[in-house]
Formats: sequence, structure tokens, C-alpha cells
Amino acid sequence: MIEWRPAMSVGHLVIDDDHKKLLSLINTFEASTSGEQIEAVLRELMDYTQMHFTREEALQRASRYPFHEAHHKAHQKLIHDVSQLCRKWEQVGDDAPEMVREIAAFFRKWLIEHILKEDMATKTYFTTLRRKSG
Repeated sequence: MIEWRPAMSVGHLVIDDDHKKLLSLINTFEASTSGEQIEAVLRELMDYTQMHFTREEALQRASRYPFHEAHHKAHQKLIHDVSQLCRKWEQVGDDAPEMVREIAAFFRKWLIEHILKEDMATKTYFTTLRRKSG
């Protein structure tokens, strides 16, 4: 289970709330016990991730974040990788606890690394912007 820590905050309420929701969905996914529940949470996780990416990228473009294109590419890679995991899940079927662990571990690792590395760079940028605008 992943718990939100203040060190994960990027300093933007909406983005932080998105990240908290994603953490919650990953935890729910990992705790899911039935194939139906796993699929439902996986779908919600995918949908929410894409919605979050859209929101985060729009914010970056609007603020002229200089690395928004690289950030977008990282998001696209995740979507591609998760799509492949979903296809693998469909092939394995409902009774595959090792697959659930693999998908959950993938999301955990990705989200933590993405927040603490790539999204923290946006924190620095947005903090600087706020200081300049008073």
C-alpha cells in the first residue's frame, strides 16, 4: 500500500489531488480480489490517469513549462506500457494474482518515480513563476 507523503506534493492543489486519487486507485487495485473488481478498477485507473495527464499537460502548456513536450512523451509511454499490460491481463484471465501484483508494482513504481522526479521539476518551475508574479 502506498501512502501519500508531503514530500510528494508538487505544490499545485489540483495536481496533488489527482496524484492522491491515483495512489488510492492503485491501492484499491492491489487489494482487489475478484476478476470483475480488478477489471473495473483497472479501467478506472486508466481513465483517471488519462484525465490527469490531460489536465497536467494543459497546465504545463498554459504556463509555458519548457519541458512539457518531454513530459507528454513520458505520459504517452506509460499509456502504451499499461495498454500492453492490460492485453496481457486479458490473455491470462481472471485467476492471475501474480499478474495483479505485476500491474500494481508497475503503477506504484511509475507513479512514485514520476512524481518524485519529473513532476518535482514542475514544482520548481511553478514556484518560480509564483514568486515572479508576486
